[in-house]
Amino acid sequence: MKKVLLFILVGLVLLFGFFLVYSGLFTKVVISEKMTGPYQLVYERYTGDYKETGKVMDKIYYALKKDMKVETFKGFGIYYDDPREKKKEELKSDVGIILEKKDYKKIPLIKKKYSVKKISKVKSIVAEFPFRTEFSVFIGIMKVYPVLQSYILQNKYRNTPVMEIYDVPQKKIIYVAPVLKKK
Repeated sequence: MKKVLLFILVGLVLLFGFFLVYSGLFTKVVISEKMTGPYQLVYERYTGDYKETGKVMDKIYYALKKDMKVETFKGFGIYYDDPREKKKEELKSDVGIILEKKDYKKIPLIKKKYSVKKISKVKSIVAEFPFRTEFSVFIGIMKVYPVLQSYILQNKYRNTPVMEIYDVPQKKIIYVAPVLKKK
């Protein structure tokens, strides 16, 4: 009986370990600078715990798909505050979807229900991380932001809000911060 329990326990530990590896635990974070955008964003302004933003993103995605026959494959969040410096209930973000070009003609209709803004093409600091499970989001936060922050400091750039793009077909999270030199 003890051997069976030990076998099950070892199996569970190995399974959990594989899950963490698959989710990106040992993925090396590589930072690059490249042009990103332009993007047409459909979003809602959200104040509160960042871990709740996925619900807002899903709400917009499903409403646009059902009501306006708009389907997209990329969600996003622009996170304005450092959660280490502000209370969870005070954190501000813009959360929603990135509109596909084929649906740009629907922007006037979409604007009746949601906020829409364009982000122009801009030179950005970019990091990519696998998006294989929901847990990938949390691992990405722990791994990418320290490397991103270090890169910004090393290159004497200004801190700017980071946009996380959840690219479902490519199974990756793209972290984008505009390049702004310190004054």
